[in-house]
Amino acid sequence: MLLLLAMLAWGEEPPEAPEEPQAPVPGAEVDVQGGEVEIIAVPAVAKARDELIQQLRAEGYTRSIRRDGETVYLHNLPYHPQVVLHDEGWIEVRRAPVRVHAPGKRFADEGSPAAYLWCLIAPPLCISPGGLVISKKKLDPLKAEVYDSTHDEVRRLNDAVAGAAMDTRIGRDIPAQMEAIWGDSAIPPEERRRRLLDLWDSRTDTPEGEAVRQAIEAFMNGVVQRSAAPFTAAELAAFEQRRTAPRPLALRPAPGATGGEDGGPG
Repeated sequence: MLLLLAMLAWGEEPPEAPEEPQAPVPGAEVDVQGGEVEIIAVPAVAKARDELIQQLRAEGYTRSIRRDGETVYLHNLPYHPQVVLHDEGWIEVRRAPVRVHAPGKRFADEGSPAAYLWCLIAPPLCISPGGLVISKKKLDPLKAEVYDSTHDEVRRLNDAVAGAAMDTRIGRDIPAQMEAIWGDSAIPPEERRRRLLDLWDSRTDTPEGEAVRQAIEAFMNGVVQRSAAPFTAAELAAFEQRRTAPRPLALRPAPGATGGEDGGPG
């Protein structure tokens, strides 16, 4: 029975790698050269993630397992909870599973393969049920300690991930969306201008939403207003009456023109 338990536990918890596995960094850029894909980490995110990992190691979480979308950190003491660091930048503290290891060792990758022969003779030497036998009353304070000790590092990582995602949205996603709207010659210019106005007006009333509004305004001023089909005075007046954004649209007049009704993007 114990041997069966060991085999099942081994299937759920593969041998840990001694070195920190490489995890994707949210907001990272991807560079493709000669068929090779290289992930270029956002410095702020990578730094915040490393600070969190160092704090976990200081708390005794010296081993890790890389899984799809997350990295699981294991404590030196098998009854301590495991910490799951998600690639999105948040952690989850869970009850530790049964741990299988060589006799007298803490982790599966310690000790020689021959040492596991003792597991056939005396399975209890190779099994640490730790997390399964500790009571909830004792487990909860241990989980709370992890959340408390990593609170600042997790917060900085959250902020860094959010900032990287916003930078990507403003620097890549929003411009691509505006270019797709304005560059679609199958749509009349007045409809394209209306869609851009609606895109500007639909942003949330938050600092992030305001940052996106400013990016859209920059596109309107730098591209649309300099094209052969800038916004007309009538369009802007009508939009001002229906806008829901907390402030007026900051749009410069088209150079030397009052605003045309026809034409395509310049």
